[in-house]
Amino acid sequence: MKKILSLFAFLSLIAIGVNAQGISGGLKLGMNLANQTISAEGFTVSPSFRTSIHAGGYVTAMISEKLGIQPEILYSGQGAKNGDFSFKANYITVPVLVRWNFTSLFSVHAGP
Repeated sequence: MKKILSLFAFLSLIAIGVNAQGISGGLKLGMNLANQTISAEGFTVSPSFRTSIHAGGYVTAMISEKLGIQPEILYSGQGAKNGDFSFKANYITVPVLVRWNFTSLFSVHAGP
């Protein structure tokens, strides 16, 4: 009986620790206004903006109450337009960020 109670107490402590270190996620969506300036010897061209979307998702895995890791996958449409000429570049990025929660509403992210 002592072994069963000790095992139950140990598993309860593990469950409390896992609950504090949650996994959550979400979606990101925004507008991207991309532009490029082309310079060469003696001339500069600045085409107009290319309007596109910036979208993706993220997962936050908290290691402790304050510290977590947040991998993301993001799509970004970039480029420029100049008359009939249109340059389009579509990127998919996968940054892995370190997240530090100062409060429940304010956090700082750092990474590539």
